[in-house]
Amino acid sequence: LYDSDRAELRAAETGSVLLSAYLLAFVLMVVAGLYTARGLARRLSSLSDATRRVAGGDLDTALPRGGRDEVGALVDAFNVMTADLKRLREREAQSERASAWRGMARQVAHEIKNPLTPMKLMLQQLAATSRSDPSFATQMIEPTTKVVLEQIDALARIASDFSAFARFPPRAIEALD
Repeated sequence: LYDSDRAELRAAETGSVLLSAYLLAFVLMVVAGLYTARGLARRLSSLSDATRRVAGGDLDTALPRGGRDEVGALVDAFNVMTADLKRLREREAQSERASAWRGMARQVAHEIKNPLTPMKLMLQQLAATSRSDPSFATQMIEPTTKVVLEQIDALARIASDFSAFARFPPRAIEALD
């Protein structure tokens, strides 16, 4: 026979067991969600800190390899980006140095050509005069020699200045508080 009291008692027991099971599952899901969220927040926080360091100029910043999820892919992309930035900055510095040396070479070439022009003109004039009027050419030897020697001194100064520029200045070591 059907015992309604007993059926109600069983239904109440079953309901409380199910309610307890649902509550336990809910608590476990909340705990697992919090644990996962904290892990994700920690990884994103370290990525954010590393991004700030790179923005400040520290291109040696690298994060440990990420996992197989989206954040791991983001961490790996960050590491590749910082390595590319470092390589590009080094290439830019090399390019700037090469450009500076090219500019210096152009300037030195220009400074060398300046004294050579009067030397060449004076010697050409002396040679032409010696063919047409040898007695006048003897009189021109002294002023021509003077100009040529002055220009040679100018070339020597240019070479000396360039050599001094290429050397590092001596270190001035001093104590600081």
